Amino acid sequence: MCESAGRIQLPLASDLDNCIVAGDAMVLKTDYALLEKLTKGSLPWDYHHFVGLHGGKTFEQIVRDTRRELGLSGDDRTLQCWVGEELDHVVAAIKRGDLAEVPGAARVIRELVSTSRDVVVVSSSHRRRVEASLSAVGLSDSIPPASVKSAQSDYYPPRPKPDPSCYVDMTLQRMAHDTKGGWAIEDSVSGLVAAAGARDVLREQIANRGFDFSIIWFTGMVEPGHYSAWKQRAVDLEIPFEVASWDQVPHLFELVESGKKAEALKRYGLLK
Repeated sequence: MCESAGRIQLPLASDLDNCIVAGDAMVLKTDYALLEKLTKGSLPWDYHHFVGLHGGKTFEQIVRDTRRELGLSGDDRTLQCWVGEELDHVVAAIKRGDLAEVPGAARVIRELVSTSRDVVVVSSSHRRRVEASLSAVGLSDSIPPASVKSAQSDYYPPRPKPDPSCYVDMTLQRMAHDTKGGWAIEDSVSGLVAAAGARDVLREQIANRGFDFSIIWFTGMVEPGHYSAWKQRAVDLEIPFEVASWDQVPHLFELVESGKKAEALKRYGLLK
């Protein structure tokens, strides 16, 4: 942890898909197509409803949650074959250049890192996919492998969001002995649940009345048709802040970390 211009710079833990890279659309289309193949075209949802129900989940979570509904048979070994096929398709698409950067993400993250902000990625995705995505948008130097926590690759068995473990463990690791707090930025409901769960766990574990683990809902890539329902979930989870673009993030940090939280809530508060 370090100080800049007299302010503590809390570490930022960011989700990957639809926060740093516009990956959800590409990945969900890949997943939907693979499920159509596995079910021989008999899916119970159209693509829009599929996104609303399963956005933010890993392919393994989607299949486990819906295997009976989809009429899919097969043991865990078969499931892992499907998961491996999905990962290969997604990584190949990234390497082909099918992945776009979320506007402003790479520039702002590089600026934050240049001012000694500790920026890490916390993702349910496989580490292969995370590292390929960061390389595709030119962030491998700013966010090296040691600054990535993959809930799928770094735990056995995996602990994908909404499990809060990836946020708890990475935050404690990066904070070391400084218990001022941290930031999390998420776009999906499952990610917000994970971050909110981590906030509650960290507050219980850290005996510091000034500790603050603040969560930002990034809405820049949220489909309009899902915004209202997802916002209500964010409100229920007591998520304090909402931003629509990365350009707003440094200003939000500046306000909160300089003691102007009321002004930050007025400008970026979810309930403003």
